[in-house]
Amino acid sequence: MAKQGHTDHRNRISTLLIKCVLATIAQSPSGAILGNVYVELDSRPFPDVGWSDFVVVILCWWIDRLAALTRGQKTAVLSFMDGPFEVRASDYDGTTAEIELVRRGTRSTTLAVARINTLTLLSSIELVAADVIAVCDRHSWDSDALERLRESVRRERVQH
Repeated sequence: MAKQGHTDHRNRISTLLIKCVLATIAQSPSGAILGNVYVELDSRPFPDVGWSDFVVVILCWWIDRLAALTRGQKTAVLSFMDGPFEVRASDYDGTTAEIELVRRGTRSTTLAVARINTLTLLSSIELVAADVIAVCDRHSWDSDALERLRESVRRERVQH
């Protein structure tokens, strides 16, 4: 794993939040729901503020994977569907995870490393998911992926 030029924030607890530009959410002719979605590490966007992806699908993946991490799983990968980007999380002490912001490739590149509170990140994902669901409801959009996201959010609210 190449680590040259990456930012290391492991000496303190950083803030990693999920962000979605709600005004960009749209349903494609095939029914997929897309929008600008990214993570923000201490106010720095990854991959980019304008990153467009399958927002409903990845939020569902991320809730389920991060929830598993909070319940004892040792690692979780929060992948973007489009492009070579992912957030790799490893349990550090039960409430904290060490995360890497990674650009996958022949030689993966770690762009930043930090320690974060896993429940704070899970809450951030749940809040964004609720906002995305509300936008979809306002437009009367529906899809299997949207129903899976609704179920993931419901399940995690019960678990907290």
